[in-house]
Amino acid sequence: MSKYVYGIDLGTTYSCIAYQDETGRPVVVQNSEGTNTTPSVVQISESGNEVIVGQVAKDNAVLSAGNTIQMIKTKMGREKVVYYGKDLEKEIPPAEVSAYILKKIAQDAGVLLDDNVKDVVITCPAYFGDAERKATAQAGEIAGLHVIAILDEPTAAAIYYGCTRECENKTVLVYDLGGGTFDVTVMKIDGGDIQVVCTDGNHDLGGKDWDDCLYRYVSKQFVEQTGYTEEFDDETKQDLALKVERAKIQLSKKEKTIISMNVDNIRAGIEVTREKFEELTSSLLELTKDLTLDVLDMAQNYGVTEISELLLVGGSTKMPQVRKMIESELSMEPKVLEPDEAVAKGAAIFAIVKMEEIVKANKQEQSGEQMMDELAFEKAAKELDDEDIYTYMYASDGQLYATDFDNSKNEGYLLPTESQGPAQVGNVTIHTKTTKSFGVKALKNDKIVISNIIYKNEDTPCTKTKLFGLAEDDQETANIEVYESTNLADAFEVDQDYFIGNAILELPKGLKQGSVVEVTMNLSNEGTLSVTGKELTTNQEVMATFASECIMEETDVEDTRKRVDNIVII
Repeated sequence: MSKYVYGIDLGTTYSCIAYQDETGRPVVVQNSEGTNTTPSVVQISESGNEVIVGQVAKDNAVLSAGNTIQMIKTKMGREKVVYYGKDLEKEIPPAEVSAYILKKIAQDAGVLLDDNVKDVVITCPAYFGDAERKATAQAGEIAGLHVIAILDEPTAAAIYYGCTRECENKTVLVYDLGGGTFDVTVMKIDGGDIQVVCTDGNHDLGGKDWDDCLYRYVSKQFVEQTGYTEEFDDETKQDLALKVERAKIQLSKKEKTIISMNVDNIRAGIEVTREKFEELTSSLLELTKDLTLDVLDMAQNYGVTEISELLLVGGSTKMPQVRKMIESELSMEPKVLEPDEAVAKGAAIFAIVKMEEIVKANKQEQSGEQMMDELAFEKAAKELDDEDIYTYMYASDGQLYATDFDNSKNEGYLLPTESQGPAQVGNVTIHTKTTKSFGVKALKNDKIVISNIIYKNEDTPCTKTKLFGLAEDDQETANIEVYESTNLADAFEVDQDYFIGNAILELPKGLKQGSVVEVTMNLSNEGTLSVTGKELTTNQEVMATFASECIMEETDVEDTRKRVDNIVII
């Protein structure tokens, strides 16, 4: 039996775990090294029986480059495996790597608090799509945790900052610059009611990019000062990488610092001023500015005319240049409070009220009370005799392509169902938005395109339907390719980078060419996608199974969990 429930900020470069103590105060739990955050760096032994996670792995990341995995969060749901080993000959799913990080911080917290860390809320960037969220949940499962929710990082931060405890209406912009990812979210808050307006982000932008800029500059300065012409060895690269990160942190408090280097007994001290550092990284800051302004423009389309507060989240927002840019561009003084820990603490608060809801629900279920209303799912009946109002799917190379009905001839071909409403947890009600658009590969006007069904920035949970025709007589199955993007167009050019998986529809026998299948996509509050279908000619239900190619099969998750249980994590 666990004493607490926990919030975990599973970060790209650093991770953090927190709980809410007996006084209701969210508290970060230190790791076994005595620090509040743990580097998200994993080092796997050659035998695979021992895994080092955290600062020790980070300190040896270059020296043991083959067996060290970093920035795994950027691979979650986007790559099926990553490679490691002496010659990068071994492969491992990203969810398993993240599971090692989760298990390390959970076991450390358990030892310190004398508790079995089990029930957790894990956070993720707001712009994470279906596959990334599923992979995150799978990582928790592999680590032996019970993941009670996946929570968006800006929402967690807003909860911690106390926004949900205030009664007045306000519109908040959350600027979240972490070690490896960046996102911007606009949300409306009224007491405990949080309404996400819109969000956007960049998977591949974070504090590590600032480190890399400084690393290149210092390396060049050393060569110019000493005339050194050889390539740096691994020990030098490792030493310099650590010194550069420390220098970046120092420059947030000091106007200048010196980075000392000793390469083959050739010594030099490279002075770096804050002004020079900001000059070197100005283009990176510009990227965050442009994305912030884009989100603000997007928010205006949803009726937002003024930002009440601006919250800075993520360790990289400690850099003075971030605050200066915000104040200059938005004429606002940002609110800053523990940017390294705010997300984990907000998740811990959310975990308490979420767990209370689960316990209450279980009690009601045991007493036989009805826990959930049936989803209202009324469909419009349509006469579909006129073949001219739609174009057909066709089978080619085993694939089935679909096209939506011509809206000019058939108004209302998009058939939304009633929403289940926002996710309500105790005194906090969270209204989320879709962070991606979802569609299928389609044939439209003799051109293969991605035809969107669900669009970015719609309210969740979201259920949308489109109608499609079959290409052949007696077609037994239909393989529909599902794509996830940020594109808001009804149809756009196919890009395989957006492909996330297949939906397999099993069809009844004897269907004729042109038989109509109603394809329905449902996106949950947590951002996970399901796909179902209905054949309208016979009115027979057909089921679709959806699986992203970059997440693990459930049987593999269970097998991996059992194996990870026997691995020593340090």
